[in-house]
Formats: sequence, C-alpha cells, structure tokens
Amino acid sequence: MKRQIIALTFAFSFSTVMGQVQNDTTIASPHQSLSEVVVKGKHTLVKMKGNAMVYKAGTLRARYAPTTAYDLLTKVPSITDGGNSVSLIGANNLMVVIDGKVIAMGQEQVYQQLKSLTADRVKDIEIYYNAPVQYHFDGAVINVITTLGNQSEVSLFLDGALKQTRKTSTEGKASLLFSNKLVTSLSSVGYTRENQWSSNDYRLYNDATFSNPYRTRKAENRSYGDKYNMSEDLTFQFTPENRLTLDYYGIFAHDNSITNTNIWQRIQPNTQVLSREYNKETLHTVGLQMDVKNGWTLGTRYKSYVSPFRQQYVSGDATESLILPDDYLQQSHQNIDNVKASIDKNFTFNQMTSLAVGFTHQYNRSTTEITEVDQTTRNRQIENIEALYAQGNFTLFKQLNVMLGLRGEYIKSKRHNLHTGVNTTLWDEFTLFPTATLGMPIGKSNFLQFQLISQKQYPSFWAVSPETTVVDERTIEVGNPELKPSRIYDASLMFIVKQQCYFILGCTYTPDYFANIPHQEATTGKTVYRYENYDFSLFNNFTIMHPMSIGNYNGRIAAHILRMQDRMRHFYGASFDNNKWVWAVSSNNTYKLPTSKAWGELFLEANFRYQAPAIQGIYRLSDTYALDADIRWNPTNRISVTASVDNILRRDMPNEFKVLTPGQESILNGYNTRTFMLRMTLNLGKKKEQKEDSGVDTSRYGRK
Repeated sequence: MKRQIIALTFAFSFSTVMGQVQNDTTIASPHQSLSEVVVKGKHTLVKMKGNAMVYKAGTLRARYAPTTAYDLLTKVPSITDGGNSVSLIGANNLMVVIDGKVIAMGQEQVYQQLKSLTADRVKDIEIYYNAPVQYHFDGAVINVITTLGNQSEVSLFLDGALKQTRKTSTEGKASLLFSNKLVTSLSSVGYTRENQWSSNDYRLYNDATFSNPYRTRKAENRSYGDKYNMSEDLTFQFTPENRLTLDYYGIFAHDNSITNTNIWQRIQPNTQVLSREYNKETLHTVGLQMDVKNGWTLGTRYKSYVSPFRQQYVSGDATESLILPDDYLQQSHQNIDNVKASIDKNFTFNQMTSLAVGFTHQYNRSTTEITEVDQTTRNRQIENIEALYAQGNFTLFKQLNVMLGLRGEYIKSKRHNLHTGVNTTLWDEFTLFPTATLGMPIGKSNFLQFQLISQKQYPSFWAVSPETTVVDERTIEVGNPELKPSRIYDASLMFIVKQQCYFILGCTYTPDYFANIPHQEATTGKTVYRYENYDFSLFNNFTIMHPMSIGNYNGRIAAHILRMQDRMRHFYGASFDNNKWVWAVSSNNTYKLPTSKAWGELFLEANFRYQAPAIQGIYRLSDTYALDADIRWNPTNRISVTASVDNILRRDMPNEFKVLTPGQESILNGYNTRTFMLRMTLNLGKKKEQKEDSGVDTSRYGRK
C-alpha cells in the first residue's frame, strides 16, 4: 500500500511553476506533416512543421555536448529537468514518446530508454502543445525521433552514479543496442539503492493567531530499499511504411521504512511511537504496436501491478481509545490489471489536408485488501472505457495550419465488495472533448499558435476505496467513494519572436478538481486525510522565455506571472476561496571552458529558480528558491564524468504549509536536503552507416 501522507513524508504534491511554467527507414510520427516554416536565429535551432515545433538535435549537441538522450532533451529551451522526468513550460499535462511509439511503452519505460541511449542517437525533437489525437493523450506531447535502424551497430552503454544527502544512495544501468537494416533491439537493466532521511513538524491551533498549538507532531523517517528494472524494445522495420514494435518493461522493488514520531497534546502525556513499514512492488508491462502502409496503426498493451504492504506499529502509551494497542499490525494488498487496445487510420487527401479517426478500449481491474487486528476488507473496482475520435488537419489562406478534433468517451466504473457481494456504480457517463490548434507564421521568423484542450482526470483506485487506513494514533486516511472525476479546460496562446523570445499566455479551469487534504475531526480529535472535490481550480499564467547563445555560453531566462484560485464552499463546516498573484523567475546557464583537444571538453552549469509565496488548495505556501550546479568533463566522446550539487540553498520545496480555514488552522514545516552526486558514463561499440536502399537491383553492375 502506498498512501503518501503529507504530515509523514513531506511528499506534498507541490508543482512549481517552472515545470509548466528519422531517417528514411523509421516511422517517426503518426501525424500528417503540413507546410513548414523555419524560425531563424543566429543558429537555426527550431522549425515549425504544421503545428509542431521541431528542434534540431545536432544544434543542441554542438552547444551542450550532452551524454544521454535524456540529457539532450533537457537542453531544449522550453523543457525543464525534473530528475526522473521532464516538464514543458506552458503545458499542464505532458507525455513523452520515442519514434511515435504511442501504445507499446509507458512513461517510466520511455524515460528509462532515454537515459539508456547516447545523445548522438537523437535526430529531432518534436513538441506538440496540443497532441494529435493519434497519441491518445489530452495535453502536450514530446516525440523524440531517433536514428535507430539507420546504422548497423552493436554498442554497450554503462551509467553509474553515487548520491549523498544525509544518507548515501547508488544507481546504475547498462544497455545493449543491436541494430541492422531490419531489426533494432535496445535492452537495458537498472538498479537503484535508495537510502533516504526526512523530517517534518506538524502543529495544530485553535485559531488563526497561531500562538499556542494544542497538538504537535514531530516525525523522522528513514527509508531504504532496492529497485530493479529491465526493459526490451524490439523493432522490425520491414519497409519504410511497415513497422512492428514489441516492448517489455518490468519493475521489482522493495522498500523498508522506519518512522519515529513524538506527539504532544495539551493536558495529555507525551506519546512516542515507532512505525515499521515494508512495501513491495512488481510491475510487468507488455506492448505491441504495428504501423502499416496506408496510414493504419494498431496497438495493444497489458500491464500487471502487484503491491503488498505491511505496517508494524509500536506505541509507548495505550491508555486511550484513540491510542493504538502495542504491536498493532496492518497489512494491505493491491493487484491491478490494465489492458488497452487501439486502432487508428489516417486519410491523406493532399499535402495540406488529412483526416484521422480511431477507436480505443481500456479495461482496468483493481483488487484491494486491507487486514487489521479485528477486520478484513476486500473490494474490487472494474472499469471499461471506450473512446472514439476524429480529427481534421488542413491549411487556410496558404499559411494558417488548423487542427480540429472531437473525442467521445464513455466510462463505466463499478466497485464490488467481495465480502458482502454489494455492487456500487461509481461512474457511468459519456463525455465529449473538443480540441483545436491554430498556428501560422508571421513574417519569415515569427510564429503564432493557439490551442484549446479539454480532458477528464480520474481519481486513483486508492482515492475512492472505502477503507480506513491508520497512519498513527491520531492520524488516519479515509477513502472517498463519492469522489468525482475532474474536467480540465486548457487554453493557451504562444508567440515566438525571431527565436529570441517566447511569449505564452494560458488559462486552465478545472471544475471538481480533487486533492488529498487534511481536516480535524471534531468528535474524535483525529487528523483525517481524505480526497475531496473542490468547486473549481483556476490557473492563469503569462510566461516570457528567452534562450541565449553567445560564444561558449548557452542558457535561457524565464519570467512568470500567475494568478491561482482554489474554491470549496463546503469543507467540514467551513469554506475556503484562496486566490493569489504569484511571480517566478528562472535562469539556466551552461559555459564551455576553453581546453586543449587533448583534455576533451569541460562544461560548467548553474541553474537558479525562485517562486514567490503561493497557494494550493487550503494551503498557503512559503516561497521557494533553488540553486543547482555541476561540472562535466568529457575526455573523449565515449566517456563522461559529472560532479553536481542540487538544492544548494535547501529551499526547492516550501518549508511552510499553512492552513487558515476556520477550525482547521495548522502549520506543517518540512526539511529540505542538499544532494551531492558523482556520475560516470561509458559508451562502447562500433557502428556502420546503412546504405540507402534505392529499390534497384545492382548486384550485376560494376566490376567484381
């Protein structure tokens, strides 16, 4: 069981504004290419291809000499590195794919593969702020186009890292690439040894003066565990139009956690408690995708996830009904199966006009069991989701690229109590989602684009599960079977001026937005975490981003102005309507130090970001700022050594979460950690360029 509680782990889902804010023998993308316009600057970096922004990987490699495909991706001006994933400035929802493989691979496998590929395997990076419907995704999509299959090669890539916070963690991965004219195989294995420490202080008050808390809770958590992952991506390129992709991705992880908690309450004795937790996760994903001539794409994917959890709770005080007995034991088991299948067809009428249609079916089944001292609950949730879509692409007035789409989605979700046999319908509804993108060049070096995205977000299986989970003596988490899905309406306008400035104006409106938030239960005095639906969440933003390249210096600066608003009229006898104007800035800087050829290449990088105090739901958040720095040495094009320090100032997350809602006043203080890392990569292997097949038999030509 993985229920992340803010008061325990400080794993608050705080999203910084910075994150929003092929070759001839590879099928690179399932979209129809329309007219192109090159956005010119001092060095051509990006061109517009229909409504896609296409960044040239060769230019990025020349400026930054990145080690892996993932490192290269983070050097795109509008992309921000999040460590294990990336975010796109101006996009609220993002998916990354490789070579247009939409169905076969999940997101974690995609990032694992990008970190297992060297940067010279990337040809282009396509960015859609509004994904074509063939991607089966509502939001932005980044398509990384590789040169795999364009070279005959066998290569081995090794990557190892040592991380030091208050504890030491290690990670390593190895990948083997085999490629010829017909078959490309990328196999990778990875291992991570996590060793983490965290601390937080949670205080409850009677009023908003925050003068004398009536309860305090201080917790220290130590977690350690091992995670193994393995991946296989096998592609058969029969002809330029016919491709078969087979994928497997597996995760095998276990984690041990020890939490020491000290609870003080007015007119009550201090309570010291110890919680030992063990969590295990096993994931198997198998995918298949076929791209065939005449615009057909068929795909299917099966995913199996199993996670047993065990918590042993020891208390030094068992005198009250609210206090758990010594050696309290809680166990859970979650088993999830997911099957997804799709079929798509693209009709191309001429160079400027195309139509895409498709159908997707998805089946989800989650079985959850929680066992406590005197009771056991077992529930099964089953979902069937069908989606049908159509999307047209055409050009007006010879310059205006238009994409209009409509997707209809039907979901039926039921929960079955395996003990009582009672069935409950959670959702049974049909929804239409319109999308639109309009883009056009202005002059020879400017581009204007508008996009409208609508989508629905469903709660996790845990969020709607009716069970109660004990966190500690005075803290529980309760599922919310009445939780509703939220709808998201996202509109944005982007203007690129001479590749020198990006202007993005956006608005995201989310009725029935849901989040896991705490309230204080009046009858028992417990802190209860529960997913709740807000009335709405509204997010307006204006961003200016300016990439720079001067001599050996490359970087970017970005500034953001935002208005955030979260409203909930009925919140356990109170209400909240939090709104706030927020500003943020960021600066990314890379400098190539002059060195002799014998010394290879040496790079210095320093990144800084700041965000003013903000809000998120019932919380008032303190400001955040972060400074990261690293030095990277590439003695040859096969070896790279990096030393880095992240979160130097120890404020990349808010250090204070304050609740002002009447009757719910509280302050949560967390602990930020600084991370040192030493990393080394090694690339071994040989490659040979593939000759282009002209289609003419030349076996009898020339002198043998």
